[in-house]
Amino acid sequence: MMNNKRVNRRRFLSSAVGSSVLAASGQLNAHAAGPYRLETPEIRLGIVGCGPYAHGSYISFISGEMGNRVHASQMKITHLWGDDYHRNYAGSQAKKMTVEQFKPGPSLAKKAGAELVQRPGDMLGKVDAVMVMDCDRSAELAVPFLKQGIPTFVNRPFATTMADGRAIVSAAMETGTALFTGSLVPWMVETRKLKSQINRDNLVSFQADALSQNYGRYVSHGLEFIYGIVGGQLNRARLTGWDASGGFDPSILPPLLVELEYEPVGDTPPCRGTMYASQYHFPHYWWFRGCHSDGMVVEGEIINHDGLDSTDVINQWYIPFLGMLEQVFRTNTSPETGADILHKLATLLTVHKSAVKGGAWVGLDDIEMHKLSTTIIARWDEDI
Repeated sequence: MMNNKRVNRRRFLSSAVGSSVLAASGQLNAHAAGPYRLETPEIRLGIVGCGPYAHGSYISFISGEMGNRVHASQMKITHLWGDDYHRNYAGSQAKKMTVEQFKPGPSLAKKAGAELVQRPGDMLGKVDAVMVMDCDRSAELAVPFLKQGIPTFVNRPFATTMADGRAIVSAAMETGTALFTGSLVPWMVETRKLKSQINRDNLVSFQADALSQNYGRYVSHGLEFIYGIVGGQLNRARLTGWDASGGFDPSILPPLLVELEYEPVGDTPPCRGTMYASQYHFPHYWWFRGCHSDGMVVEGEIINHDGLDSTDVINQWYIPFLGMLEQVFRTNTSPETGADILHKLATLLTVHKSAVKGGAWVGLDDIEMHKLSTTIIARWDEDI
């Protein structure tokens, strides 16, 4: 639960959205619209965007191309819109791309058995819910659906700036429409078990390992993993190991160290944590260890695939998250508040700005003008 006193000091919450988000931060279902409930068995789902920051595996799992349809939800992808994504690639990465990769919409719509639309607005009145997948246009794409009362999932990264993030949250709150975002990692059974064992009031330190490839798609997974266990109230952060000042988001990053420092809770000193992120596979793959002021230690891992076949692994990843997503769409009720969503975005921007600033500590009050890079290159050391 957010501490409203501390949240109120943050410009990223107080600006634009103002008191409406702060008031909602104490509610479990900040975006509940009351009487709305989808009664039809099937949820007509629209996919809005399918660029490099889209989670294509969500589309594949929902449409039955991967996983086990015995466990599939009642969501059916009926409409899909895709853009021209030349803007998201540069250097050698762009040179090896095909026309279909720059414009994946037609092939994805065909695989999903969905109608390919020319404009996102062509879905209005034809879908019950949407998944917005392009972070660099997320406000532009999500707000019209939210204003029409259509429950909306926005993939992570939620937005590239705090202003865009606030615009999306504001539209959801003004219309009482469910808004959900983030990674599937916090919803996995192992992550939720770790969260249930952590006492945030006296947590003093933690260490985490996470898989990393590029920042927007994979480092964000790791930060979502930590947020799912530790929660918000971040004060400042820094990232070392990668110079992001070039303005690109490399597909392959060097090993990274992220340091996080939180606001103090009561009489407990500020919690400090680290996340080591690498493209190399750890023995644990995703791992967390938290230490409390009374000496209690909580440790655990997720994605231990020993003894599981590929279908079981996929189901272990996707079913908890997509089950929650279906619940959000069917009941128009979100498990996240506006404050939750904006804190997660602020964390992502704070850590990224540190990488741009040579690994300097960056506070959450210093990210208003910062923007995530969304142009992908092959490697961090490529000379462009």
